[in-house]
Amino acid sequence: MAIDGSRFKAVNAKAKNYTRGKLRQKLSEIGKAIERYLSELDRADEVFHQTGTVLPEARMERALRKLEHLRKEAARYRSIEKRMD
Repeated sequence: MAIDGSRFKAVNAKAKNYTRGKLRQKLSEIGKAIERYLSELDRADEVFHQTGTVLPEARMERALRKLEHLRKEAARYRSIEKRMD
């Protein structure tokens, strides 16, 4: 695109191009992933209460880190959605 003889390159990367449909799909995927990690943590609690066995700490920490990351991503997508409105 040229303006007054100057050249500017447009950037429309797929990673930064959002539609309402894409945002809904991403939020749905994140919601499903959050439910999966929460159910994994619930199962770990059940195993602990039934047998007294604790799952490896690394596995629990990973699940908690993933939950935190997914919640941040969901908040980021919601803020993008608000800007669209």
